[in-house]
Amino acid sequence: PCECLDFVEIAHRDRVYPCMQCRMRLAGELSVGRMRDAVALLAAVVPELLYSVDFRRCCFVDRGMQASDAVVECEGEIGDRPLRDLDEAPQLRVFVCRRSGRTDLLVVLSHVLSDGAGFLQCLYLLARAYNTGFLDPGLSNCRDVGFLLEGAAASSPTEAERRSSKAPSAPVRPVA
Repeated sequence: PCECLDFVEIAHRDRVYPCMQCRMRLAGELSVGRMRDAVALLAAVVPELLYSVDFRRCCFVDRGMQASDAVVECEGEIGDRPLRDLDEAPQLRVFVCRRSGRTDLLVVLSHVLSDGAGFLQCLYLLARAYNTGFLDPGLSNCRDVGFLLEGAAASSPTEAERRSSKAPSAPVRPVA
């Protein structure tokens, strides 16, 4: 299921489609096969990367997608390829355009799945998985925002709320 902060991106997707992009120009040629292996390793930790979003039910759906569905080899310029089909496509897409002596790369991640800090972490993990062929077995996917809400409390009622008949009355404490 989606977490509470995911609903913000889902609710506003008609105004700003929930995708983050990172464009890179790499010296040398990137191996598409190794990139697919890296995505598979990352998806073992964060399976939602290969899920789609059911916007109506506000949940991620496993449609059986593989890393090969997330890594797309392109001809010509990558251009601006926003991920506009999150309801059918994986939440992570890697567009690879190999040219003689260089590789243009566009990594797109769903903002429903992750925030900017998580996207940066995803890029670092993707690079580690690509370069080493493995990820630390101690990695885990924690999508719980509870730690953000720890210690948060509703403010005390305002003067207007206290005067309002709708405001709940304060609990009566016995006098000792």
